[in-house]
Amino acid sequence: MTQPRAMVGLGLCLLVLTVLVAVLAGLASPDTLGGLTGLAGLSAIDPDGAGVARQTSGAAMADLSVLGAAAIGQAVLGLVVGLVLASRVGAPLRGLVASMRVVSVFLLTVFGLVLLRAFDAESLGAVDPRVITAALLALASWPMAAMAVCAAADLLASTAYFASARELGVNAVTRCIQHVLPGLWRPLLAAVAVGAIHMMGALFTLGFLGVATPGGAPGLGGLLRRGFDGFDPSAPAGLLIPAAAMTMILLAFVLLREGLRE
Repeated sequence: MTQPRAMVGLGLCLLVLTVLVAVLAGLASPDTLGGLTGLAGLSAIDPDGAGVARQTSGAAMADLSVLGAAAIGQAVLGLVVGLVLASRVGAPLRGLVASMRVVSVFLLTVFGLVLLRAFDAESLGAVDPRVITAALLALASWPMAAMAVCAAADLLASTAYFASARELGVNAVTRCIQHVLPGLWRPLLAAVAVGAIHMMGALFTLGFLGVATPGGAPGLGGLLRRGFDGFDPSAPAGLLIPAAAMTMILLAFVLLREGLRE
């Protein structure tokens, strides 16, 4: 049990560290940021390292805000639908939701965002494209969380504690609150962590293709595309810094997934 806890703690620390670095890089003045990149040795290989670092901080915070909103939506939808599926009313729908889980979140997200891309900025009105992106990601990834909650609820409902409460006449809502909900957080968070990895892959790839945030600022995928298009071996910061930020975010969620899955 120690190793999973250590992996979860390490993943959380890495995620918090990434957010703090992005926030500080965004708040720091150009002179301060230039001095920090100089201390890190980045200015020696790329004079524009400070500017790239500032752009990467903004892109990372934009992507993390979308991922955070999508993960919350995935967790809420997954919890509610999973509990419905675990009941007698929703049992016939399990096969449908399981088949929806098989469909790749990436393909669903690409389909939704390509349709979104077909509308111009004026048709979107005052709606923030990041809100639409987060909603599409959440709607595409909730079946995974719902099936995890459903499986965990079935397992918890088969315990002796749950059976004893039913024999004593405890109503269904109280049984669910006391004996089922406390045991759902771990499988739910594990499913959300897996979904976050899939959503990151979709978000970064779509950003690289230029369709993730129509009308909005480029995310990390968009910055990575710029780095590839204008790559100069003598000034590699435009490629290295976004790639490093993407790696840190992905590694944090992989550690969370592995720790929660144990």
